[in-house]
Amino acid sequence: MNVLSKEQVLRLNQLGIDTSGMGIKVNTTKTIHDADSGSVIGKSVKTEFIEAVTLEDVLNLLPQRIVVDKVGYLLIFDVCICRLKYAIHDVELTSVYAKNMLYAAYSLLVWVLENGYLKTK
Repeated sequence: MNVLSKEQVLRLNQLGIDTSGMGIKVNTTKTIHDADSGSVIGKSVKTEFIEAVTLEDVLNLLPQRIVVDKVGYLLIFDVCICRLKYAIHDVELTSVYAKNMLYAAYSLLVWVLENGYLKTK
């Protein structure tokens, strides 16, 4: 699973993003065997919360639209080439390519925050 590195999470924190509630729930199933016969007598399921920032978390933070000089630029995904951009028609406000969508979304989020297009606490 792709998640942001500790350094990337720290950078988001420095830019005003609270990542404390972000994470994923992981279910682990353990098969219980009878000590004498070795046969399966049951299963136990353990659920734990792992703090991590995922692609879904980053995409949920990105504004769907940015307005500059009364022009609304829409968030556009190009998954085939790992690109995210804000654009309207053929005019791009910004465009980010990366080795995967998580890194592209993270880079775009940093750009959005640094340029004041997303209000933080």
